Amino acid sequence: MRNYIIDIVDKLLTSKEIQDFRFIANNRKNMFSAMLEIDTKIGGAGIHNINVGDNGSYERKDRDIFRPIQYINAYLKMKPENFNWVTREIIHMSGLHLGSMIKRLFNIRRYPLGQALALPLAKVKSEKHLYETLKLVIWPYNHAKHT
Repeated sequence: MRNYIIDIVDKLLTSKEIQDFRFIANNRKNMFSAMLEIDTKIGGAGIHNINVGDNGSYERKDRDIFRPIQYINAYLKMKPENFNWVTREIIHMSGLHLGSMIKRLFNIRRYPLGQALALPLAKVKSEKHLYETLKLVIWPYNHAKHT
């Protein structure tokens, strides 16, 4: 699985971004603040703005989409020595977030991420690069979900 994820990273990130993530991986004491900095640069909904105090900064009807980000936020705040225990859950929560987004965007209610992306509607309605990128993350997500 590690090599598969490295291949995904090589396809999607710049060499500078890969270098930044390697630095973070080797400096776990400051992992949360470093991830928060990257997340803020990316923008949009993320760990940097998912909560207001102890509450989610989203409407209740959007809970299925944003709750996984709250879990990721909590996992990244754990002590560095416990981080290996939650890596699988971070991948799982990331997939849940993506799956909820796809279901909402394409008005698909009952399918998990892989099946939703297999529907012709998903391929037709999504931009090619997005669709291909989402297809790449299905395997690690399913592995994390079922292991």
